[in-house]
Amino acid sequence: MPRPNIDVFGQCIMCGTSLIEERVIDGKVVTVFKANRTETTYLLSDGSQMKVAMCKKCKESLDGTESAYVMKAVVRGWQHELETYSDWKQEQKDKYMGVYGKKKIVVRSDNKQKDVLTKHFNEYKVKEAKLKKDK
Repeated sequence: MPRPNIDVFGQCIMCGTSLIEERVIDGKVVTVFKANRTETTYLLSDGSQMKVAMCKKCKESLDGTESAYVMKAVVRGWQHELETYSDWKQEQKDKYMGVYGKKKIVVRSDNKQKDVLTKHFNEYKVKEAKLKKDK
């Protein structure tokens, strides 16, 4: 299956596998997450953290090179949601994407201590400042 490169609710961000199913519970149809669903957390360039859903198989195969792919998929997912579900005016959509579309992944932050994340974030900021200065 080709990778979808868009973050869509209920699908693995890496392979597109469905992570939700419908079950009948107490006579009602309920949407629930499958057992193979997990999350991965990333530290972003503004200091916030972002969780993305993925299947356990994809999470186990992460090697640190997926950051650009994940961020591109997330941004495409935000754009899709704005175009499909939002009743915002175009100006509001543009402003939102102007802020959120510029975010970058600094590092995968699953199970990392705050001091380690702070170190990664500070190193990222120094690197970004140097790049701006060199332009």
